Amino acid sequence: MCLSAHWVLFCVDTREKKISWLDPIPSSRIKSNNVEKQIILQWFTNYLLPEFGYNDADEWPFVVRTDIPKQENSIDCGVFVMKYGDCLTHGDFFPFTQKDMIYFRRCIFLDIYRGRLHGKR
Repeated sequence: MCLSAHWVLFCVDTREKKISWLDPIPSSRIKSNNVEKQIILQWFTNYLLPEFGYNDADEWPFVVRTDIPKQENSIDCGVFVMKYGDCLTHGDFFPFTQKDMIYFRRCIFLDIYRGRLHGKR
């Protein structure tokens, strides 16, 4: 999700019953009680998750992840968030750094150019 021109990942793990916040800029990770995070957390725990039968979501831990690769510039937050999501779908391991962003940007471009982002039909 994009908050004030900055991309972050809000991850709800229904197997582990936890909610995580992944923010590529280390300085904004500290602000785990800001208004946006609280509103999003409240929306998930009070409205969305109960719709899917998770009535105890307000008791799930809320974790601000600090064990993730850090963004070192002001432009790559979107690519970082895409890679966080990609890594979370394959496990809980983040084998990349800021130096890998140019490669990931090229891969994203090629996927878009070649039409590889479409679902299988």
